[in-house]
Amino acid sequence: MRWRIAVTVQAGTRVYSGTIDRAGADHLDIALHDLGSPRRTDALLGHRLVSFAAVGWVRPDAPGFVA
Repeated sequence: MRWRIAVTVQAGTRVYSGTIDRAGADHLDIALHDLGSPRRTDALLGHRLVSFAAVGWVRPDAPGFVA
């Protein structure tokens, strides 16, 4: 089962909000969308590839989500 929850990712001096589409050996692919809106094609603002080396933190943004 794959969970698709919104996250906020801090990478360097930037902060991205969206859904992690894929995780590679050394990076994340993030579909950017507004927090509170689902990951749908019509809501996408873009995509970013973020190196794990650049990631400072990742915060799940789903209400009630407990890691």
